[in-house]
Amino acid sequence: MKPVKDILKPLFAGFALLGAILTVGCSSVTPVGQVAHEAVPVDRVEVLYQEPQRAYEVIALVSYQGTIFATVPGVVEECRKAAARAGADAVLITATVRSYASASGKAIRWK
Repeated sequence: MKPVKDILKPLFAGFALLGAILTVGCSSVTPVGQVAHEAVPVDRVEVLYQEPQRAYEVIALVSYQGTIFATVPGVVEECRKAAARAGADAVLITATVRSYASASGKAIRWK
């Protein structure tokens, strides 16, 4: 008969894997155009929910798919971080979904 610790090892490994799957989301940044921009600090990136009045250019499309524990504000913040990595001045959120929280938008730079 196997010792209990040998029986429990695969069980704990399975729980660890399940925990990782349930707590890690997926982000996407798709550059638009030929110019790469340097990343900027996240706190410099504005979050917008409607078209701005000033002129801008789209530099990337961003999205984040959360897990079952994610919230819409949390995934919007992840889109903001993705836009910062793309060098954006702002992220214009174009869609959000509550179940399995997700958000998508446009990383933009002011002209």
